[in-house]
Order: sequence, then structure tokens, then C-alpha cells
Amino acid sequence: MGHVAGPLDYPPAAYLPDPRSGRFDDPLKEYRTLYCARHQSVALRESLQEFRHSTETLSKLKSVYGTAGVPPAKVPDDWRAAHVLAPARIRLAPGSELVGYEEPGLLRTLEEGFAEFLDSQKITSLDIPALRSKDRIVSQLFGRFLYSQGYAGIVFESGIPPGGASVALFEGRAWLEATGPVRPLSASLSTLRTVCGEFGLALS
Repeated sequence: MGHVAGPLDYPPAAYLPDPRSGRFDDPLKEYRTLYCARHQSVALRESLQEFRHSTETLSKLKSVYGTAGVPPAKVPDDWRAAHVLAPARIRLAPGSELVGYEEPGLLRTLEEGFAEFLDSQKITSLDIPALRSKDRIVSQLFGRFLYSQGYAGIVFESGIPPGGASVALFEGRAWLEATGPVRPLSASLSTLRTVCGEFGLALS
């Protein structure tokens, strides 16, 4: 999933949020991170979640509509027009490799190396909730550490049920190479309709 102007490109630095908000974005802004997923559905879930009703909004809507049913949130037409699904393969610079974020050996290394910091964050052990927390301070710190160790990117599980393999690539060490034509996010795209159904979203 990417912007139609360059779906396989690293995001332009000028358009990156400040502070960085991606799971493995560099908080020091010395390199960019490109995110991709193994399956269309995972990429769509990661991208469409921002359009879901928050629990606060749902609560307010339920008080208004009651048993009549809450109207769905909508995926804006202009957003769909600006994004496409782009099939690609990952390419790594010579001598580079990816690392699995939740591998037991790595978790032990991170626990020992960052014990004081983790304790300050009230994290007693690196379990799945800690690793997939929306508090980016932990994952971004680990991402920067893994970058400093020479890795080209991180393989991780999406935090949105039912999960799915995703990859964060580090600028200068990995890139995406197209393997086929891009697919517009048209209303006829079955995977898009399925994910919208899961999230209670409507295509405007």
C-alpha cells in the first residue's frame, strides 16, 4: 500500500509526522522507514484503521441512534484515489539481513540491554502486549538499536487482529521492487470490501 505518486518509495521527509509516529520510525530522524505487508488484507487493515469510529464516537452515536444502528464511518474517496496496492519483492543491500522482532533470542538481548529503561517504563518483561504497544517509545528505541546493529529491517506481526506478517525496511539498506501493476482501491476490489466490512466502514 502506498501513495499513487510513488507507492514503493520511502515517504518524503517533508511529509513525515513530527514526532515520528510509525512503530519503528527513527525518533532522531537520521533515516526513513518504509512499511509493507505480506498480504493485501494486512496492508489494508493497517491503512484503514484510522477511519474507524473511536470508542468515544461510537458511544456518542449510540446515544443518538440507539437501536436504529450506528451509521458507518466512511473511507474518503480522495484518500482511495491517492493510494494503491503495489505488489513488490523486498531487495536487500549486499551483506544485509532482516531480523524477526519477536524471536526469543532477540527478546532476551533487548531485555538485558535495556533493563533499566524498561523498568522505568514499568515493563517487567518483553511479552507480546509490551512489544505491540501503541506507545512508540519502546519500539522506536528498539528499532534504532537494530538499525545500529546493521540490520536492513524488521519483520513483525501486525497489531491489528488477526495479525499478519509485516516488514519495516530501513533507508539505504533495503527497498521494494515492483512485481506487477498497481491496483487502484476501487469499490470492486474484494479485499477492500472485506476489510471495510470487518471495520464497519463504508466506501463514500
